Amino acid sequence: MQLLIFFSTFGLGCRDKSAIVLADPDTGDSISEPGIEPGTEPGTEPGTEPSAEPGSEPGSEPAAQLGGFKRLTREQYIHTVVDLLQPYWDNMIESWDGDLGVLYNDSDENSGAIQNFEYSYQVISGYPEDVITGAPGQARGGFTRLDSVVYGIHIDIWTSWAMVIAKEYFAWDPAFYAIYHPCLDEYHAGQSSYSSEEEAIDSCVLTFLDDFSQRAWRHELVQSDIDFVHETYTGAKAALSAEASEEVWSENYIGKLALRDTVGVILASPEFMYHIEKGNEESTLTPYELANRLSYHFWNTMPDAELYTAAEDGSLDTEEGYRAQVERLFHDERSISGIEEFFADYLRVEEIPTIGGNLPEMWFTFYDVQYDEYGLPAYHMEEIRHELSALGVWFSHSYPSTYADLFTSNLNFSQSDLVTRFSYGMSAADIWDGVSTPVEISDPERAGLLTRMGMLATSTVQARPVQKGLLIREALLCEPIPPPISCDVVVVPEVDPSMSTREVVEGITEVEETACIFCHQPLINPFGHATGHFNAMGQYMEQEPLYDPDIQDIGAYVDIDASATADFNNTEVSIDGAHELQQLLLSSGSLEQCFAQSYFRHTFQRIEDSTDETWIASMGEQLHQGMTLDEFMMGFAMNERFRTREIPSDEEETNEPDSGPEPSNEETPLETAPDLSNGDPERGLVLYNGASCVYCHGANGEGGSGPNIPVMSPLLSDDELYTILLHGKGVMPGNLLSGTEAIVDVMVLIRSWEN
Repeated sequence: MQLLIFFSTFGLGCRDKSAIVLADPDTGDSISEPGIEPGTEPGTEPGTEPSAEPGSEPGSEPAAQLGGFKRLTREQYIHTVVDLLQPYWDNMIESWDGDLGVLYNDSDENSGAIQNFEYSYQVISGYPEDVITGAPGQARGGFTRLDSVVYGIHIDIWTSWAMVIAKEYFAWDPAFYAIYHPCLDEYHAGQSSYSSEEEAIDSCVLTFLDDFSQRAWRHELVQSDIDFVHETYTGAKAALSAEASEEVWSENYIGKLALRDTVGVILASPEFMYHIEKGNEESTLTPYELANRLSYHFWNTMPDAELYTAAEDGSLDTEEGYRAQVERLFHDERSISGIEEFFADYLRVEEIPTIGGNLPEMWFTFYDVQYDEYGLPAYHMEEIRHELSALGVWFSHSYPSTYADLFTSNLNFSQSDLVTRFSYGMSAADIWDGVSTPVEISDPERAGLLTRMGMLATSTVQARPVQKGLLIREALLCEPIPPPISCDVVVVPEVDPSMSTREVVEGITEVEETACIFCHQPLINPFGHATGHFNAMGQYMEQEPLYDPDIQDIGAYVDIDASATADFNNTEVSIDGAHELQQLLLSSGSLEQCFAQSYFRHTFQRIEDSTDETWIASMGEQLHQGMTLDEFMMGFAMNERFRTREIPSDEEETNEPDSGPEPSNEETPLETAPDLSNGDPERGLVLYNGASCVYCHGANGEGGSGPNIPVMSPLLSDDELYTILLHGKGVMPGNLLSGTEAIVDVMVLIRSWEN
């Protein structure tokens, strides 16, 4: 009989190892025996499969947060696996006295870890991307760290990787030898009190498991933890011994399989996959919990040995010792990935459209860059996105300076020859090498961040002032703009050979007595028009060329009007061009206030509340007055909020009378989906665009401020998908589609995207 390891993520006490349940896959009944049965069938090679297997079907319903704790993000999980295994892998290489070729090629039966690397990659490649998540009601933008939803596919990946690691990295001779050989050497040398080889091997294995579980669970082990791990190992050995014959399975081999099973159980524990923070009586984080929060905030991975030592010796509890660790972690190169992650979310690099579509051929013939239906080659698009996060790293980590310096800098951080030479008009020598001080973009019309390629790029021949204005208002100023109700702004404006881009856009969005005009005329369009001298390819223009509907240059030009009147901070302001817009925004202090709010959400993985607003405002003001970005970022970790456990709302005490649960989408009754056989995906696409779904989810459901539909919809049954389209979910409103037939057409469209 094979056993499955199931673990629930619904409200389990994380130090309660009963969260891990052995169950009969045929009946679903729990098994009370402590032993872990080996994964063998009569006639098969012993030990070819781990005794723990993941469930084959990922659940489609999000799991509740584990006692209010947050799961590791995708990047954090992958980095933690690597850093957890690395010292043991290094020790194995150092300890193995056989042919090292065993570790690096597939010519030997012991090279399981290398042979199965491709399978490991396939497992992790299925790990869902974290969804960029904003505040309730926020239509676009957000931060990946705010996504704490756990789906069945997460559990499937977690259990699969627990098995892969347990089997392929520990249940093979070089790995097992590295663990047990010190004790066995002592036994053979007569330098120990061990009575047998088995006792010597078990001693080293249990010592290893103590260390491994402490690092995997990331907290100081208490006796119940140690007992659980030891009993799991000895129970597995007993179960394996009962099945084995002396001629086939030696004690050494049984120990190796028992180690495999125990490692699998440790890695399948919720304590490995969640940020567990219980705090003390005052809700202050314990030293281990604080070490974890620091490390995962700055490095996106588990603490290193020095940080754990600071937690153990008490120095992390002192103000001096704590600041020393904050500064060490921030200035370490490992913090760069976390800084890049923040700036990518803050500047919404994932929303930068793929350049292609109907752009002039000169984009693609320049320096032999080939165009196809997918737009620019991936390298150049990646560099357009990376330039913005590299800008953030430079001014916060490499050469810390002020937010104003970051915002106004014209240093070229692009490593794309296309952008550097074509968009910015520089030479090949000016392409950034990623290390040395970048060269200043010489074009005097450049106005820092506002005129970088990532802020200007579009997928059309025309510039997109609406797209640019929204980005400035929402990302840089934290002024949410509601989704359009009946506006055609989500549709690419048609090219008109007799009209400028500004005239086309205003003719659609600034029509009197329409709902569109109230947001577009005073808020969105003016800031977009201010950068109107820069085209969709990032080049500065004095005049705008006109094109016919076939995107052929007709040889005519119109003057560009970059002047505008806008509502800003409850005042009507006039601007003309990118430089005036830059100075208006910079002098207001609003940029730094928004930056502080954004960094708060990234750091604390939650939306601020009324108790946070004054402190966030003070940090924004300090940034406006000249605080450097490194001191600003470290200042968030130094604040008491960072060192205090956040109490989940369902644990908070209140004197208010209980008025019952608040209505939510999770409580919406599941509706029964109608028959989809008569649905039409072509009609569904028209309805999808007309209901403004494209605005949040993209033209083909690829995602933006809303989830990637082809990735998420396979996790939903027809009933669940129908219920969401009918009633809405989260920030998505209900009743966007009129009638059952319309919903059916859109459901068929969505299912076609899955295929």
